[in-house]
Amino acid sequence: MNRILFAMILLGLSAGAGQSDDVQCETVDLQVRAGPEEAGLVCAAATRARDVLAECGLAPDWPVRLTVAEEIEDAPHCIGQFECGTGEITVLSPQALAARDDTAAMFPGMAVSDLFAGLVVHELAHAALYHVTDGFLTDRTTQEYIATAMQFQTISPEDRARFLAAWPVETPAEVNGINQFTLALAPGMFMSRAWLHFSAPENGCAFVAGILDGRVRLGLPEL
Repeated sequence: MNRILFAMILLGLSAGAGQSDDVQCETVDLQVRAGPEEAGLVCAAATRARDVLAECGLAPDWPVRLTVAEEIEDAPHCIGQFECGTGEITVLSPQALAARDDTAAMFPGMAVSDLFAGLVVHELAHAALYHVTDGFLTDRTTQEYIATAMQFQTISPEDRARFLAAWPVETPAEVNGINQFTLALAPGMFMSRAWLHFSAPENGCAFVAGILDGRVRLGLPEL
């Protein structure tokens, strides 16, 4: 089973970034440690993320620092991490993403530059959620629902269609199917359900608002 985990950790992240430089994005308060080409991709994705997040009342606690790395040493299974204690994000480089068979299988037909940009948006959504909840970490199901929704808003309709075809789910997507078990056992199915639910006319940012103010709870009750 292919699994890509978009992880959020509290402590202890240290990821190497090779011969990278610090670049300050011009349109958003984000400092990027990466090569010039990768930094350009990050800044463009972060600008898009800022606008998409703002539509749902979400914003990271700027400034944010993002490192592009060839590996995430503490979590080699992950392709991106947000460290709550420092507000720092680490994502794998486009080259590292392209070398992973599980990435290609999860997102069939997607250009690696677009996958990379979506990953930046996904991790910035985690940063935004940490900020708007005053450091209170919502459960992982909620985190991944919102981060996936923000990510999928920024990828092309064609890429979304290919993803949904690769990870087909029942429609309409019922909220009880968006739970911690699906996330753990079938992350592709979880992401399809999250996007189809969020993109339904009656949901979207209104549903996210319900999550943030406590009216809505995702996931199954703990046993």
